[in-house]
Amino acid sequence: MRNFKNWLNEEFKSTDYEGRKPHHVYHTEHGHLVHVHLDKDEHGSHATFVNQHLGGVVKTVHWKPEAEAPTKDELEKASAYEPDEEEHLKEEILSFRGLLAEKAPPKVKVEKPVKETDHVDKSGNLTINAGGILTEMATHYHLNEHKHKVNGTHGSPEHKAEQKEIQDNINKIANHKNATKETKEQVQTRIYHGRSAAAGIIRNVRMKHGPKARIINVGHTSKAGDIPRFTRGVHNDTQENTSDVAVEVHGSQNKPHPKNSDGTHFEGFSLKSSKKSAEITAKNPAADMGGLIDHPTRKLEADSVGKAALEKHVFKPLGTAGKSPAERAKILDKARAEHEAVGGEKNKSPMELKANEGGKKAIQTQNNELHDHLKHLATLPKNEGHKMIGKMLTSHLMPDTDMPNSKVKVSGEKKEKIKSVVEPNSDHPLKKILQNPKTQFDVRKNAGGGAIHVGYTHPQSGEFIHLATYAAKPKSNASKAGTMGWNIKAAKFH
Repeated sequence: MRNFKNWLNEEFKSTDYEGRKPHHVYHTEHGHLVHVHLDKDEHGSHATFVNQHLGGVVKTVHWKPEAEAPTKDELEKASAYEPDEEEHLKEEILSFRGLLAEKAPPKVKVEKPVKETDHVDKSGNLTINAGGILTEMATHYHLNEHKHKVNGTHGSPEHKAEQKEIQDNINKIANHKNATKETKEQVQTRIYHGRSAAAGIIRNVRMKHGPKARIINVGHTSKAGDIPRFTRGVHNDTQENTSDVAVEVHGSQNKPHPKNSDGTHFEGFSLKSSKKSAEITAKNPAADMGGLIDHPTRKLEADSVGKAALEKHVFKPLGTAGKSPAERAKILDKARAEHEAVGGEKNKSPMELKANEGGKKAIQTQNNELHDHLKHLATLPKNEGHKMIGKMLTSHLMPDTDMPNSKVKVSGEKKEKIKSVVEPNSDHPLKKILQNPKTQFDVRKNAGGGAIHVGYTHPQSGEFIHLATYAAKPKSNASKAGTMGWNIKAAKFH
């Protein structure tokens, strides 16, 4: 069997950290081995996370010279991905160490969209929307400063005009009619966030495009249509690409996009500026996955299997078999009202508890169908089925974008605590594993059948490397749902 190190070098681009002693080494809760390396440049310090099982950089954390250096534990937990309450699976996750308990996080209140005139509330606090916009503008401002410095145009009329336009927009929020002294402090914090995000982006460009690469253009790309305008039609992404800020890079060590005749590259960055926890999320498909993994030798029957299981384990025991979802919903509402009328706990009516027990059996049944189908695909000749599994995972875990994009999260309420995190998104090293025609995938059942774990086989040790967890989920409450879909969660890669 080939040496894993040689396999990575043959199939995937090797990192620049080979042979260096890492600052920190740890395993994620899903068994991925990560080496952390520290570096410094004119913007401050950076921690680079290299996932040894994926063969690439999965995260960089940046902090300014005057900021407190994060502890090893803080570095591990820093992430650029925001959680979605619907993405979290209340399951035990399988790793090479065994079964590890994973708890779902508390639900996060979803804020309603606000008008531009409502950027500061009556108490003088920035709204969440305003905080994000300020971070985007401040990032744009600091990237512009860098752009003009490296291109020798700092202080030029063009430089002054660009910065004045951004500063004027920042001032509109800072001088809002509801603004107080505290508001201006909050605005300044977001400006610091932008500076940190810009430093992380500059570092990311250097890492990806080489030491001779320089940023020659910067754009604010948060609205529909901004990306094709900024890239002059080279990239025509819709808002599937959620980049808020984009840069044009000259002097890259990489081959340019075929449509870009002048040889430059475009990179997009999606910005998050908050104090929330974060992790990778995934797309949740319908039960049949749109026929994505159907094969002439076997069709995925998860939809019909799931519906039949709901009928058998939920609707028949409840006496609601043959009724429509609307009829079942009315029966559920009545059962809830009667339960709460006598002091019963909300969402704990006997009907719901009975439905939930039956729902677990239905979920297990649909999970088993996916498990058996993927196992079948893995037996097909010439790696045909493995390629299909790779396409499935790519569809669910990777964004469908043309312009490369990364995610950037900035956190910290005080200047000395601010740090930015940059994580690859469209060019995540995972993508190379998924699209490599030689990758051998494997699938495991969770104890109890509550989830299916999909991974690949390590080419040296033969160990199972966890990539994603799939679990069937009713489209709504099991008492009334007639169909189920999938909840998908990517493994912890850092």
